Amino acid sequence: MKLNQIFGEKQYEEVYKFAVENGYTIKEMSNVSPRRFQIIEAPLPTEQEIKANHIQELKQKLLNTDYQAIKFAEGIISEEEYITMKAQRQEWRDEINVLELEQGVQDGKAN
Repeated sequence: MKLNQIFGEKQYEEVYKFAVENGYTIKEMSNVSPRRFQIIEAPLPTEQEIKANHIQELKQKLLNTDYQAIKFAEGIISEEEYITMKAQRQEWRDEINVLELEQGVQDGKAN
């Protein structure tokens, strides 16, 4: 198997494994019988997709550290114990806000 190779439905499963293992993707050439497919290079993510993924990563970090904010709010940990995490969480929120604002401007939205 190789890049740009064209194949039929019967080979799909085998070629799919090859494509995934080598960072390629599969494009359907024809959806009428007989269906034909081609191994192609996976497209690079757009700047918008990269930003959207980064926003999701930052939001996940906030979710993963919510328990520390709750512990602080409930008085289980002191301000001294929480202050570093509090600053980090604010940095993540600030970065999310900037990225979302940039996305809104690029999408033509007013946030």
